[in-house]
Amino acid sequence: MYGRIHEEVAKRNPRRQAIFGWAKSLALKKAHAEMGGSPMSRSERFQWKLADKLVYSRIRDVFG
Repeated sequence: MYGRIHEEVAKRNPRRQAIFGWAKSLALKKAHAEMGGSPMSRSERFQWKLADKLVYSRIRDVFG
């Protein structure tokens, strides 16, 4: 699934690729925070909600 998502992103325009990269970096920060690392800032939590709506909700729609 990871590889397929990256293949599809690579076919998109640079702006969409940048949005995906931004969302992916937030996902890594969120995972780190959930595993006991430093918590996400208020700004990062807000950005995560936006990234979830723009990127991850679409991925969930496709992959279930």
